[in-house]
Amino acid sequence: MASKRVLLGNEAIGRGLVEGGCQVMTSYPGTPATEILPAVIAFKDEEGLDIYVEWSTNEKVAYEVALAAAYAGKRAAVAMKQVGLNVASDPFFSSLYTGVKGGFVVVVADDPGPYSSQTEQDSRLWGILAKVPVLDPSSPQEAKEMASFAFELSERYEIPVLLRPTLRICHARQTVTLDPPKVLGREAQFVKDPRRWASTPRYRYELHKILNRKLEEIAEEYENSPFNRVLLGRKFLESLEGSFRLGIITAGSTFGTVVELLEELRLADSVPVLKVGAPLPFPRKLVERFMKLCRHVLVLEEPDALLELMIRDVKKVEGRFTGVVPKEGELSPEVVEEAFRKAWEKAKGSLLPPIKPTIRPPVEGVERPPVLCPGCPHRATFYAIKRAFPNAIFPSDIGCYTLGVNQGAVDIVLDMGAAINMAAGLYQAYHQDHREIPIVATIGDSTFFHAGLPALVNAVHTRARFLLVILDNNTTAMTGMQPTPASPILADGNKAEPITLEKIVKACGVQYLQVVDPYNIPELIKTLRNAQQYVEKNGGVAVIVARHPCMEITKKVGQPRRVKIFYRLPLPDKGDLRPRYVTKTPPCNGACPVGTDVEGVLRLLAKGKEEEAAFLLLQTNPLPSVCGRVCFHPCEDACNRGRYDQPVSIQAIERFLGYTLQCLPKRAPDTGFRVAVIGSGPAGLSCAYHLALLGHKVTIFEAMPEPGGLLRYGIPPYRLPKEVLRREIDRIFSLGIEMRTGVKVGRDVSFEELQAFDALFFATGAQKPRRLGIPNERLQGVWRGIEFLKSLNEGNPPVIGRRVAVIGGGNTAIDVCRSLIRLGSQPLLLYRRRKEDMPAHPSEVEEALAEGVKMEFLVSPVEILGDEEVKGLRLIRMCVESLGEDGRSRVKPVEGSEFVLEVEAVVVAIGEEPDLELPSDLRERGKVFFGGDLLAQPRTVAHAIGSGRKGALEIHHFLTGEEIKLLKERVPKEVSLDEIDLSAFPRSERTSLRRLSPEEARRSFREISQVISEEEALREANERCFHCGSCTECDFCMISCPQGAILKEGTTYKVNFERCNFCRLCAVACPRSVIEMPLVENCVGCGYCLEAFGCPALRMVEGRIEIDRKICVDCGLCVYACHQGAIREER
Repeated sequence: MASKRVLLGNEAIGRGLVEGGCQVMTSYPGTPATEILPAVIAFKDEEGLDIYVEWSTNEKVAYEVALAAAYAGKRAAVAMKQVGLNVASDPFFSSLYTGVKGGFVVVVADDPGPYSSQTEQDSRLWGILAKVPVLDPSSPQEAKEMASFAFELSERYEIPVLLRPTLRICHARQTVTLDPPKVLGREAQFVKDPRRWASTPRYRYELHKILNRKLEEIAEEYENSPFNRVLLGRKFLESLEGSFRLGIITAGSTFGTVVELLEELRLADSVPVLKVGAPLPFPRKLVERFMKLCRHVLVLEEPDALLELMIRDVKKVEGRFTGVVPKEGELSPEVVEEAFRKAWEKAKGSLLPPIKPTIRPPVEGVERPPVLCPGCPHRATFYAIKRAFPNAIFPSDIGCYTLGVNQGAVDIVLDMGAAINMAAGLYQAYHQDHREIPIVATIGDSTFFHAGLPALVNAVHTRARFLLVILDNNTTAMTGMQPTPASPILADGNKAEPITLEKIVKACGVQYLQVVDPYNIPELIKTLRNAQQYVEKNGGVAVIVARHPCMEITKKVGQPRRVKIFYRLPLPDKGDLRPRYVTKTPPCNGACPVGTDVEGVLRLLAKGKEEEAAFLLLQTNPLPSVCGRVCFHPCEDACNRGRYDQPVSIQAIERFLGYTLQCLPKRAPDTGFRVAVIGSGPAGLSCAYHLALLGHKVTIFEAMPEPGGLLRYGIPPYRLPKEVLRREIDRIFSLGIEMRTGVKVGRDVSFEELQAFDALFFATGAQKPRRLGIPNERLQGVWRGIEFLKSLNEGNPPVIGRRVAVIGGGNTAIDVCRSLIRLGSQPLLLYRRRKEDMPAHPSEVEEALAEGVKMEFLVSPVEILGDEEVKGLRLIRMCVESLGEDGRSRVKPVEGSEFVLEVEAVVVAIGEEPDLELPSDLRERGKVFFGGDLLAQPRTVAHAIGSGRKGALEIHHFLTGEEIKLLKERVPKEVSLDEIDLSAFPRSERTSLRRLSPEEARRSFREISQVISEEEALREANERCFHCGSCTECDFCMISCPQGAILKEGTTYKVNFERCNFCRLCAVACPRSVIEMPLVENCVGCGYCLEAFGCPALRMVEGRIEIDRKICVDCGLCVYACHQGAIREER
């Protein structure tokens, strides 16, 4: 029994399919066709029918699934939007040849305008190209009737039928008559017929002839179709008689517009209207009869010219081809009226009443572009992408994410799945020109399943390089929250087998895949940059899945936060808000005892300026090759990179520069002052070097036969080869320094003779060994560590025996042990505290252990045993009593724990003390300066070199009154790791020195490590160094500035303060904390949150940002977009 109900046009189509006996229905969501499949589901449930429904992964899949059911005799339908048929066109064309057994209806909805599509193509034209019968409804009621009729027509001729509604039919509402559904109860029965279903090209020719005959028969039927009728005087006529000045041929929703217009103009009785609802095969006879009765004919159809194209007698036709009807756009009532008035005037019709003026609202609305919803996770993703790669190319895809164009993160939108192919093509185009540019493609989860899979396979296979971000919001959001293949449910709510994006992406051959919640914007930015760095290093496609549910899913979930904008008057003076470029102090510089501008050296090296880097290094350190070997690199301990992954190999770079380059800073003019330097160790050499550079005449007095002090006589050659030291000393002496070796001050040169010099610098070191204070320290076979090393370095290694006890825990003790190993002895290091308390550098300790040095801890010598020669050593065990403030243990003897160790020799290496006594009158004259071990400072080579440099500057000031600043001024505050944008730097392993294996090293005194290569040095300086607090001209501030207020002039940046809106993005975007800009925690009215984020819940009111509480969902994402800290969360 028939009933009536107000239905949406798409619901009416769904009802028509159900009434027509549909058994299988498939679709892919796309406006304006989306609501058809849900309507079928609703009516099947309402009527208790057995209809299989599915949201397919794309239109081609949907078409083929439904077509297969029709092959098996079932009535089936598929629905899609107009561009969806482009995707399904391959099976569409072929199925017209094969035909069907059960009725098969193809519903394709067009979008004149367009309003939600990338084209406004006319799907009726497929009727010509593919030779398919077409139905074109003019109302929801007729759309329902056509849907049901299409099954009948399809089965009678065994041919697919195309039902083509337009947007205004799909989304109109009308009272529709509901009829009882047909319940066919057909069972699937596929009849094998290879000549039809699997035909070769020869049989396709025969099928084509059959298709043509079918169309001829359908054309005859269309001549009398109830869908093709003439309207005159508010009545549909069986036949039209008379003569008319103007007739109208129309179709689709335009028919209703025409009827209303003629009624309004009172021409309904004078202008006949031919409604062509069944346009293809073209009812030629019907149209020609109509045209014979009209002197002029206006053709009104949309979105293109099909009927006008098919009419042969074009002389009397007015339409798109004559310019009376616009060639593009929707035929709105205003457009239809304008076209009619033009045609009526050409037909010399009577005077028409004037066009009624358009009634405008009292307040003009503001046209706004479509935007993503408040809280949309895609907004966060696009913001992060733009922040991470402000100058990349951004191909995107069809869906909500098209709106990323509002945030400047979408450059190309072509069709479904094109983002990936566009990215691959762009890469190949740039790569062909030997140019690399960041490419970041975005695609939605549903779109990826739809058309992204083949594209990704192709991109991986062809070795394209780009970053792909899949925006996964767990649904097909733009078209109404349909499930995707990753969903656990089907279209009708039944259980599905979810297909995870991760598995699919990996199956496509992608090696780099990360899943990130875009609500964590800092983490997403970091992941994006890591992915891009992976692509640059390893090639291929890196994929990031940005996963967060659509707000339509989560909006009913209460938020634990509330977003608030802080605004207080008065604002700080704008002059105080301006960004300033400041060179800050990196921690490596602050930690260098020598005072070297470590970062400055690395920055020059990173630019390929090796000679300039070496020149800067030599301004402070005359012994780079030495420090590159024996310095314990406190700069690396302080390196921010070390707290991120591994420190920059600064020591290795210093060694590289010292090894490869032999330039010297220019010496200043002669000052006429004479300075005596007593001692030629690292402090003395450094002081002499800097004094000579400052123009002073320097004489060095050295008691030993050769210069170098500790460097020459106290460090074994496996750590510091003598030829390396000699080369460094020769470079120093090339400045004109006088060297007097074998001269001991106080013995060979009196202190009185030194009074002839204008200043004196004493750097005699610590030469006096400390004693144990136990019995028998003077037995034969007892050595002092410094004496042992001196004898070794003079080329006279002592014959000391195999079993040797080495007492001490410092670097000298370690050097002795490692040297003894090389001499064939079996040293045992004895230390009174724990291993972790040893003053020796940990790396030296570990290398000694690897080479076979034995160590015993918490033991202390009590007595050396023997008569004239060493026979053994009495020891006592120690225990930890407490820990000192420095973390080192305080120990005490364990009563009754004494034991004897049989040894052939003992080397005491528990430290040395200075052995210098100066006449009091010399000290009192004020021209005496000290350095190295004579100062209360750590006894390292680097500290000694630094003290020599400092002493030289003090002497220069004493002599001339001039203060010297050798290095570029930096802000003294050190840059912390928190101030570095770590997302800009990929994690990577440091370049390590190539070393001899422990087994090989212990066989000789050959140097155990090798200098790094130029390529390795450049990599460390360019790729791994953060360059904390120094501008490296990365241009990130300039390309990130939304106002274009930052300009580059040469190697410096200038801020145009007339354009700067104080958004503070430049300070945040700088990865190295070079730009200083105050954080006011107050809205400055910059509008960056609107421009970069585009959330509709934010609006500018009288120069300040406000939140529209009616639509704000308190997602908190805008907090990330305000770099002045004005937008904050309140929990």
